[in-house]
Amino acid sequence: MNFKKSDKQRLINEYASETGKNTLDVADIRVWLKEKPNHEFYEYVFGASDDKKIEEYEKDRISGLIRGLRITVKHEVTKDVKVRIKVADYPAYISPMKDRKQGGGYVPFDPNSETSQQELRLQAAQAMAAWISRYRGCVEHSGYDITPMEELVHKLRGLDEEAA
Repeated sequence: MNFKKSDKQRLINEYASETGKNTLDVADIRVWLKEKPNHEFYEYVFGASDDKKIEEYEKDRISGLIRGLRITVKHEVTKDVKVRIKVADYPAYISPMKDRKQGGGYVPFDPNSETSQQELRLQAAQAMAAWISRYRGCVEHSGYDITPMEELVHKLRGLDEEAA
């Protein structure tokens, strides 16, 4: 079950309005929601069987073991007679975004594969766009121009190539 950001915000607004609290505590929200079996989020939070909850918890724990693993790759770049070594750090495994709705999984990252590189660029663009969305106000309020980051997101998504 997927909820839009506006649905999630409405849940938090309802909680804050009914309880008078301006801080969010997951345990308190759970207790509050438990008393509302007709609420649109009730089934999402409490509807799964114990076996399904355990399975989801275990999958999340295993994903946590994989997420964040890194590999380091050295590229030899030759120009004229000089040799320059370029070192790049990559995730050891990536989770292709297109497969996530079907349960997904992790695949080894191959720095020499254009498919792996393209997937990582798309994930980088998504993460940067989320960062921009979250911190835009703070950054612009501090007097910084966020346009170069937005342009980089555009390039990482490959949109410049399609427009050409």
